[in-house]
Amino acid sequence: MATKYKKRKIALITLMVVILSLIIIRLLLPSIVKNQVNKRLAEIDGYQGSISEVDLHLYRGAAKIFDFNIDKYNEKQLEPFINVPASEFSIEWKSLFKGAIVGEMTLFSPALNIDITSSGEAEQTGMEIDWVDLVKDLTPIRINTFRIENAQLDVDFPASEKPDFDFDMKEIDVLITNISNVEDKSHALPSDIKITSKISNYYGNLDVTAKANMLKEIPDMDMNMTLEGLRLESLNAFLTYYAGMDFESGTMNLYSEVALKDKAFEGYIKPTLHDPVIFEAKEEDRSLWQAAKELVTEGVQEIFENQKIEQTAAKIPISGTIEGASVNYWQAFVTNLRNAYIEALKNQLDNTIAFGEVAEK
Repeated sequence: MATKYKKRKIALITLMVVILSLIIIRLLLPSIVKNQVNKRLAEIDGYQGSISEVDLHLYRGAAKIFDFNIDKYNEKQLEPFINVPASEFSIEWKSLFKGAIVGEMTLFSPALNIDITSSGEAEQTGMEIDWVDLVKDLTPIRINTFRIENAQLDVDFPASEKPDFDFDMKEIDVLITNISNVEDKSHALPSDIKITSKISNYYGNLDVTAKANMLKEIPDMDMNMTLEGLRLESLNAFLTYYAGMDFESGTMNLYSEVALKDKAFEGYIKPTLHDPVIFEAKEEDRSLWQAAKELVTEGVQEIFENQKIEQTAAKIPISGTIEGASVNYWQAFVTNLRNAYIEALKNQLDNTIAFGEVAEK
């Protein structure tokens, strides 16, 4: 009887030790993970990175990271580069049921700041960082689904730079699925990509959809892009600097399809301008030469405009490899005339580019 009681006591003590050990590990694990992440971020040359907190949800195989920041050393001071208030990494359970141990990652309201130097070269873009390797180091398993919710991108030039140009994208949402090709191993382009955003200082709305093979070093891709509602007068900084004129009003839509296969690509870019006005008779503070130039430009634009719907448009074919591209200007000119005098180009994707028809270069 005493022996039986002694065995129960040992078993109970052992169980309590195990439970206590698990509790201690659970309490210490967030700090351990935080220190390991900060140690890896500290190894990024030219940058300073850190996180403030790690919250673990072991019951669902998830971890939440708070205040992920990477700043760049810039002339002995730190400049904000990436700020992610919160991000989450978790096991993708639907793939686990298919026999694949992969994860999903979500970045909540991240902000990315890119600065351009007065020399015209990017001083803060992060291009020198191997982000794929960094993510691999920070995540224990492969990522199969990647999300970005409500992101912001700011591209800034120095105040002295010409043209005076700042580029802001707001409300950026990104969804990339089946990155690790868990669901459809027979498909040439198994991953789906969806990107939407508002280009705030140009008043445009961006929508990108694509099929891709993310497992290749340079991914194969079949991409569609639409950019609609861009106000022409918001481009005046460029036009004034490079052409010495500006738009008074009008909008632009931009449509593009591009297929990339084994580093070769084919596609087109189709800009359509609606109600563009370059010359305004009542415009003040304008020289006679400036007025004459804008009047001539307005007249030429009218020649190539479809008068019924007040649209100027062209479809510009592009092709080549990632090392170099060629543009078919003659075909672009022909489509411009067709839009003006035969049939207006439609404000939509043409669906004329097929991934399987991309020729090897």
